[in-house]
Amino acid sequence: MLLLEIILTVMAWKRGYKAWALIPLACALFIGLMIGASDPELAESDDWLSLIWIDVLAIAALGLMIANAKKPVETETMEEPSLEQEYHCGLTSDQAQTKLPNQ
Repeated sequence: MLLLEIILTVMAWKRGYKAWALIPLACALFIGLMIGASDPELAESDDWLSLIWIDVLAIAALGLMIANAKKPVETETMEEPSLEQEYHCGLTSDQAQTKLPNQ
């Protein structure tokens, strides 16, 4: 379940939530740690199904974050500047027209 939570956290991070995507995972780990510290026999017994609600809530919160993404997933494409754009860099339009090489 931890692997699923990590995957969902990464997906929510990429969908625009950034550090907010870490909150459900951190809360689930913190609650699990506190329950384990307060009642170590509960973690050692066969009654571990009573603790699964913590992970289910974290997965549900991450699922909602992914479903209600802040921004659409974009693939980054970079356009290379044309030769004229590179040549005119930092020049005004009048200066660029006078300094164009003969075509």
